[in-house]
Amino acid sequence: AGVALEEVGKGIMMKSPLAEIGGRMAACGTQLEQLSAQILALSPEASNGQISSQRMGYAAEKMIEAGNELMGTPKTKAKGKGWLKG
Repeated sequence: AGVALEEVGKGIMMKSPLAEIGGRMAACGTQLEQLSAQILALSPEASNGQISSQRMGYAAEKMIEAGNELMGTPKTKAKGKGWLKG
């Protein structure tokens, strides 16, 4: 994940196309998701491990979303009446 994040920074500094930067960012998010699962597997009963895993999972989700936005991938819209819940 660290190498992929470094590639994102390198792409930004070199003014690479946004789609390329977004792809690298989404790849980094995917690797963070895997790391999150591994942290949880190391100590499933420990609350610190669970919290760390949840936080890293959320960060991975947001990084993937950001990468998809940079690549121009359309967001999936919620179906139904979920917008009624406030």
